[in-house]
Amino acid sequence: MAETRANADEPFGPVRPSDAVDGWELAGDGTRWWLVKAFGDARGLVKPTTRTTCAWRIETADGRMLREVSARSVAEAKSAAEEWIRRTIG
Repeated sequence: MAETRANADEPFGPVRPSDAVDGWELAGDGTRWWLVKAFGDARGLVKPTTRTTCAWRIETADGRMLREVSARSVAEAKSAAEEWIRRTIG
């Protein structure tokens, strides 16, 4: 399989350890990182979809998807996920 990362020495996608702030925690391995944040009984995730883009997802504790949307940046994804939680779940 061909290497799809911009730089094979870095994990795939835009998520970096510096994005793990304000309750967002870094998860993943050496090939791909993502963010996770608990929102009561729900959980938010920000995962890479391409080298430069990502998607945010809100799911229940058992993994059932409630909402998933693409984003152009990690900051946009985190903000949108938090806003969706605030407006939808409270």
